[in-house]
Amino acid sequence: MSCCVIPKAKKSSSIKQLDQLRDYFDFVELEDLEKYRVLTLKNQVKKRDTIIEYEVWLQVKISYASGMYSSGHEKLLEHVCIQILEWKDKLLYFDKQKKSAQLSLFGDETTEDKPPVRPESVEEKSWSKYWSEEKKYKRKQLEKFSFFELCPLNGHTYGTYQDIDYREHLPKTNKEMIKLVKDAIIRGTTSEKGHGRFDDFWWDDEYKWMTRDGALSNYEIISRVKNLVRLYLVPYHRDRYVSVDLSYTHWIIEAKTDYRFWFDGRKINSHGHHWYEEKDLPSYELYDLEFIEWLREFFNIPYKDMISDVDILKIKVVETLESMLWYKKEEYNLLQKIRTCKNWKHLKADFMSFMKSNDLDSNGGSSGYCIDGFSSSINRDGKLPELTIKQNIYARELAGRSIDELKRSDYNDKEVIVFSIKGDEIFRLAYELTRKNIDPIQTTLFDF
Repeated sequence: MSCCVIPKAKKSSSIKQLDQLRDYFDFVELEDLEKYRVLTLKNQVKKRDTIIEYEVWLQVKISYASGMYSSGHEKLLEHVCIQILEWKDKLLYFDKQKKSAQLSLFGDETTEDKPPVRPESVEEKSWSKYWSEEKKYKRKQLEKFSFFELCPLNGHTYGTYQDIDYREHLPKTNKEMIKLVKDAIIRGTTSEKGHGRFDDFWWDDEYKWMTRDGALSNYEIISRVKNLVRLYLVPYHRDRYVSVDLSYTHWIIEAKTDYRFWFDGRKINSHGHHWYEEKDLPSYELYDLEFIEWLREFFNIPYKDMISDVDILKIKVVETLESMLWYKKEEYNLLQKIRTCKNWKHLKADFMSFMKSNDLDSNGGSSGYCIDGFSSSINRDGKLPELTIKQNIYARELAGRSIDELKRSDYNDKEVIVFSIKGDEIFRLAYELTRKNIDPIQTTLFDF
């Protein structure tokens, strides 16, 4: 909607900052439009004889409370007004600004005021004077900046609104986004290091995650691409501005090319302060058979089926027990113990005895992604370790595995719980599943 939209109604606001602005401006008006509010500040045209000196006319579009702006309409208006009041003199007297460095009699610039010296005394009076002088000094250093450098109302200040819909410049289809991802992969892999974080994209494959494990399933290839790529989209020129904190310490943010959005491999995210809500931003699906075939050829990745439920269970029950051993894992050698123990109860007794004799504290937990959409979480309380294995629903459907009897995750409705086991069951499964794939050792009468 353009700035020429007829307002729904002119409503008054009770915030005191509007009255404060009226002390400095001849005309202060607030209009409530359909998508934003318009604050207009004007002063009468000033004339000297027949010459117009200048006129101050500032108009600011202010967002309604929505999305990331959830503080309430009046809070947003109040914030913008406070920012304008803070730097009003820079606006009202823009043609009479003093320079922080003045010329000497010989035309050279004199040294700027020096900051106050920190007192050696511990007296409160000395420090109060110091803080007051330092604040004045810091404030004086800001004289060289303009109103719009100190109060950047064009999208940098919290609460301001822009009526350009930048989403129109985003890719319209999955195919268009995949084309951009391909370009980032080619540019990243052919760069000097073969990876890196560049101005308009990232290709974060420093540790050769795409190729280090050899054969991968279709789902896993795309999953790794999603985690390695980032695209910065819809570039624009961001003007220089000055960030000032409450103590008047300032940082100059130089002009640069910036981006309205970034793509994390799954969805679009707003970059910086925007009025877009998450539900209003598009998502893209990179799982595409032609793209997967291109990735296999580009990285020379052989195909393999998705890991089975049984295989992921076997891996994770062993990892659960090994995680309880901490730095003693190599010394204990769980796989060798599984080979030599008569049954899972024997394994458990030996394991717990080792834990006790080495005073190993197994409390704590861990979680993380595994492979092929599987993730796991381990909770250990010293006696009853718990293991939960989940899988992404989309990955499970691609593998043709049922989700009908499985419970949805409490924390992510895109995952189902495939296994939830604890205590003795972990020892039993670790023993039985691992024994199926290792050669038994020859025993004698002395082993019993």
